[in-house]
Amino acid sequence: GGNCRTVKIACVGASVASYDETVNTLKYANRAKNIKVAPVERNVQGAKAHVAQYEKLIADLRQEVGELRVELDAVQSQASLHDRFELKDPQPSTMGAEADEEADDDGPVSEEAIHAMAFGGGGGARCGARGA
Repeated sequence: GGNCRTVKIACVGASVASYDETVNTLKYANRAKNIKVAPVERNVQGAKAHVAQYEKLIADLRQEVGELRVELDAVQSQASLHDRFELKDPQPSTMGAEADEEADDDGPVSEEAIHAMAFGGGGGARCGARGA
């Protein structure tokens, strides 16, 4: 039925032993032959509709690629500026473990000192002692 052709083949036998099956097969084939199905309206879009969909998708993807390129350029230029103006130690420290031991000799840093370093305000005596 519908938009296609259907073929039914009925197999019948001429022997007396298969008489009942042959009669039933012929009755079924006659009923099946009389079945009529109205053609279904095709749910197929034309090629132009598909092309339009793909063109829109391509335009959207190109726009997204452009936006991502602009974002990438901004990140790369920001990283370039960061690298250009980053303060680097011209001569790396070769003292090794001795420098680590000296840093540990100061003991824990108080919250007052951290606050003073972070905000540049007048901190505790410890910050004043270091600055002197």
